[in-house]
Amino acid sequence: MVPPELRLELRQPGDVLAVRSSERRGARAAAEADACGVAARTSYLEGLAEALPLPDASVDLATCQTVLMHVADPLRVLREMRRVLRPGGLLLAVEPNNFAEKATALVTAPGLSRADRLSLLELEATCQDGKRALGQGDSSVGERLPGLFREAGLGDLHVCQSDKCAALIPPYETPAERAELRQMLAWIDGGIWLGTGGTRDQAHAWYLAGGGDPAQFERLWAIAMQEARAWKQAALARTHGGAHGVTFYLVSGRKPA
Repeated sequence: MVPPELRLELRQPGDVLAVRSSERRGARAAAEADACGVAARTSYLEGLAEALPLPDASVDLATCQTVLMHVADPLRVLREMRRVLRPGGLLLAVEPNNFAEKATALVTAPGLSRADRLSLLELEATCQDGKRALGQGDSSVGERLPGLFREAGLGDLHVCQSDKCAALIPPYETPAERAELRQMLAWIDGGIWLGTGGTRDQAHAWYLAGGGDPAQFERLWAIAMQEARAWKQAALARTHGGAHGVTFYLVSGRKPA
């Protein structure tokens, strides 16, 4: 839950600068700005999180959500965000612990034995290690955020956990449930693993880079696909339900005045 003092900070008037990596991402960003009621005062810059196209000490608030989990060096990005903050400025980041999320999702995963669930956690942990080793991001960076904030030179730290779950309760009547169901089924139909994500070839590369046993990958992938088929079958039959705990952290800190 966002603390009251941070809610007040986010409601302050001012111009909004959105940095995007390419123009093709502009439509989604514009739609989100409109939904938040800030479209009229939002402008867009193209750039990278590691090299923001902004001068030193030029903004009062810098924020990102599910960005640090995709970069090779999250500390470098946080230091870059700190650079553009004015003294006393606020930095906010929202990032997940996807290993914890996978563990909670397996509690209600249909058609799996205890051994299968433990095998999928082994696959998840190994793929996450491999993803980090390949410089493709850390899917559970949220757990490391407070330490990274401190290392980046930020103070007055606050750490909160998301108060929202991606719950699915048959017959999935709410807009949020229908959106969650569409997303999950799209991943399954696209051959995307309901774990770290990615296709079979991507998961295989991560697994090997994470030190996994090459002889065990096909067995583990077969269990992952079994999980996906059983999940889809139960969802379409409107028999699958669960809280689907989403482990997100909101961490804030201030640049020293």
